[in-house]
Amino acid sequence: MQVYHYEGYHGNPAMCGISIFGNTVVCTQLPENKGTSVTNLAEQIATDVCKEFRIDPERLIWIEHYPPVDRHEAFDLVHFNLIGSQFSDPKWTRIAKSDLPKYNVNYNVSIKDQW
Repeated sequence: MQVYHYEGYHGNPAMCGISIFGNTVVCTQLPENKGTSVTNLAEQIATDVCKEFRIDPERLIWIEHYPPVDRHEAFDLVHFNLIGSQFSDPKWTRIAKSDLPKYNVNYNVSIKDQW
């Protein structure tokens, strides 16, 4: 996982963790992020990540991850509308961690082990 910096609401700096597995991206809400959450800017972060890492937006699989910091670990598959190369209108569907291999994700290391 690498730290990815983005501009949050009102120009405030924000950051998340990005793990790329082919056309699948796991976007992790980092506990130390003091800016806008990955949920509130999912469409913009997904658009920027596709451009920066040359991921075909029509093939993107976006998974949002909240680590087990102050709550249970959560994974959501996020579906977007695509207008040109810009994502919009995100919709979240909760998935189990055990479902991650279906999306080519090898995500066995806890976020706490990575920081």
